[in-house]
Amino acid sequence: MWSVDAALLGHGRGARLCRVSPALKCLALAALLALAGCHRDAPTELGPATAPTEPAPPPAPTAAPSRITPAMVEAASTIEGDDVRSVVAEIADDRYMGRSPGSPGDKMTRAYLEKELAKRGYEPGGEGGSWEQPVELVGVTAGAPAKWTFARGAERIALARDTEFVASSGVQAPRASVDGAEVVFGG
Repeated sequence: MWSVDAALLGHGRGARLCRVSPALKCLALAALLALAGCHRDAPTELGPATAPTEPAPPPAPTAAPSRITPAMVEAASTIEGDDVRSVVAEIADDRYMGRSPGSPGDKMTRAYLEKELAKRGYEPGGEGGSWEQPVELVGVTAGAPAKWTFARGAERIALARDTEFVASSGVQAPRASVDGAEVVFGG
């Protein structure tokens, strides 16, 4: 819908009627407000209005998410790089024999960590004052063939284990096989 508004469109000889839609009025008002908000004292030449100043300091760190408690933040602030390095160096030593789950190296690692935690003032939280929570371990030892032959129609290709293919299985059974399956390259 169009409305008729009287507006002075010039100087001197009077007024002319101008048709302006409500949508155009709103658009003009929005443009004027936007321009008014953008006004600032601008230099008359190109270049910065003022001399460069020091960069603003970085914003202050925000508060930690609520799931991280002040006690956790305080505890984290006590961690020292040298302490972490000494623990990693200890349990990475060959005496621990790789620390595979359930192995003698794993048992040595758990004993070392218990001793270190107690030395630092921690207390065990497991049943009966234990540092550990019992879990069942399942071990899978994959025995891939030395050579694996792949076929497509009359074509055949034989690949050598460890240099041309690596295979393992998470199947908890005495034997697992792959027969007639598609091959997926992952490397």
